Parts: sequence; C-alpha cells; structure tokens
Amino acid sequence: MPTTEPRGPHSFEYLKSFRNGSRLEGGFEFPIFGDAYFTGYGAQLGPYEIINAGAIEHRPGYFRPCIVVRCSAISGEYQPSLERTDTSRYHGGSLTDEIAALISLSLGVRMQAGDVNREFYTFSSPGRPIGWHLKPWPESRPVGEHLQVPSAVKDRLLSPEALALIDRFDRLSTNEANAFLKAARTYQRALWIVEWEPAQAWLLFVSSIEALGAYASGSTALAERLLTEYHPALAEAVTRAGGDQLLQTLSPLLEPLVGSVRKFRGFIESHFPDPPAARPRNAQIPWSIQTIGPMLSKIYAHRSKALHDGTPFPIPMCRPPQSLEESGAAREMPFALAESDLGGVWRVEDTPMHIHVFEHIVRQSILKWWSSRAE
Repeated sequence: MPTTEPRGPHSFEYLKSFRNGSRLEGGFEFPIFGDAYFTGYGAQLGPYEIINAGAIEHRPGYFRPCIVVRCSAISGEYQPSLERTDTSRYHGGSLTDEIAALISLSLGVRMQAGDVNREFYTFSSPGRPIGWHLKPWPESRPVGEHLQVPSAVKDRLLSPEALALIDRFDRLSTNEANAFLKAARTYQRALWIVEWEPAQAWLLFVSSIEALGAYASGSTALAERLLTEYHPALAEAVTRAGGDQLLQTLSPLLEPLVGSVRKFRGFIESHFPDPPAARPRNAQIPWSIQTIGPMLSKIYAHRSKALHDGTPFPIPMCRPPQSLEESGAAREMPFALAESDLGGVWRVEDTPMHIHVFEHIVRQSILKWWSSRAE
C-alpha cells in the first residue's frame, strides 16, 4: 500500500532496514569513478562494502573506476503516495549516486557513480554481470598546471574511520538525513566541475550550505550586522531616528531582507571549522569568525548577483591559486590591490578568497554539523 510516512534518502532507509534485521536477497555491485589515488582495502559499513579497486594510474581529470561498492539487496518495496507533490527526499539521483556523494563529502574527492554492473543471488556465488542500463564512463578532461582545489587529488585512505559518515548516517532524523544528502550531492557536483567551471562551482558550494540552512542558528546580533552590511543606508536611517536601541528592535522585523544570507553565514559560524592543514606564509587569511564572517557575506552577495542579474563570480576568485612556496601551499586570497579583465574591475576587498579555501570551509562545516548530530 502507498504510504504517506516521511522517508529518508535511499541509502539512509537501506541502512535502517539492515540494522532492523530485514531479510537480505542477494546484492549488487557498481563502480565509482574518480581521479584521486586510494590506499587501504576499504570498509564494510552496514549493507555497503566499499572496495578499493586498485586503480594505480591517477592524474587530475583522468576518471577511472577506482572504487567498487558491493551492496546487499534488502527485501521490501516502498510505494509512495501519489496524492500530493513531495520533493523532500528528491535530489536527482539514485542510491548509487548517494553513496558516491557521501564518499565525496567524507574524503573531499571527486566521485561519480556508475550504474549497477553485477548482481548476486547469494554472495557465495560469482554473480551475474549485467549491462542493460549502463551509462558511459565520465569523460576525462585536461587540467592546467595549477589546480583550483589541489587537495581533491591528494592520496586518500579507504578505512572505516575515514568513511564513518556512511556507517552512522542512520543516526540522523529523517528530515536531517534528507537535507544532509542534498548538501552532500550539491557539494559532490561542485567539486566535480570546479577545475573546469569554477564560477558554477562557487554557486553549488554556496547551495550545499543552503541545503542545511534550516539548521542554522544565526543570532539576532548577526541579523543586525548583516542589515548594516547589506543595507547600510537603511541601517543608518534607523539608527539616526532612534539609535542602536531602535535598530535592535527593528532588526527581527527587517530580517526578511537578510534572512537567506543569515542562514548561510549563521550555519558556517555555528560550525566554524579549523583552518586547512597546509597553509602559505604569504596571502594567508586570518582564521577567525570575525575575519571570515564578512567575507562570507561578500561571497553570498556575488552568489545573488550571479543568480539574479547574470553577473558571474569575479574572475580573480575563479583563477587557480598559485603557490610560490617550497611547501606547495597555495595562496588563500588574490593579492593584487585591484584587477581588471573582460570588462570587469574588482578591488581586492571584494574578492575575499580563492575557491579552495571556501571548499574547505563548506566541507568541514557540513561535516562538523553531521558529527554533532550523529554523536
């Protein structure tokens, strides 16, 4: 019978059913493509076995099947009610895409799922290869000398600890799991295209945080600061009429003017991550909420211009960061006082950071939120 009970993502419900002792009916395998190098055998995580395929050749933009996922098939079918539109668990992908997204977010690497290519009636049998709905392999694409996100192609260890996110995914509530999976899928798409379409990747990285915006906890004080940053003339007029007390009183009423950026910035500030492990001596961002908070507001302003009036993200923020140091750590922000290119002019204060720094902030703040919920 169709059900109206709220449901979580496929991978979430699979994990719950497995833990609840549902009957297993064989299983299936599918590959995951990427361009990073993996060590370690893998991990058994509930019904999911993550296996290192041992793909030795690796270079940025060269996508090959580097991970194989073997999944137990669990009995029972879910039939949703068709009485109303419901997109609470819709993210544009299947269970295979969800596993790839969770691995991508867990490890910070480019991952894209292939289709199921083998099914098992029992795991003691060799299984049966299938190919009736296989999609083409992802096309390899050349990458320049400098990378937008250098960390995405660093070596990664496949281990239960590194992939604990998947094993504890079912500790979230259904609503949390749906929002989290949408954030993971959006992050996955952003990282997949960042080397070739950085302006679009900026938008997707921002959207991955917005997917969890309902769980932001920005304070009233943050709303006041944002009102001053986004609508300085209005804030000044209110302050002139009634001082700081009137601004504090009216800020909650004026919050719709800054509500979306408050959720975005509030989420990151509430789950503010530690700085990257490798940092340059020069062109380094002072790592504090007080410094990075206003930078996040500028990033969100660029996002709004890109979506609402067609102005792409600034070119200085879309260029690969260069490293001039022996450590190889890339610059964290553009260094020219001002730049002009393709008809645009940008002051350095309006181009606060390179995209690899923002990727770190986005991924680590999402993982920090997940950790606080899963524990």
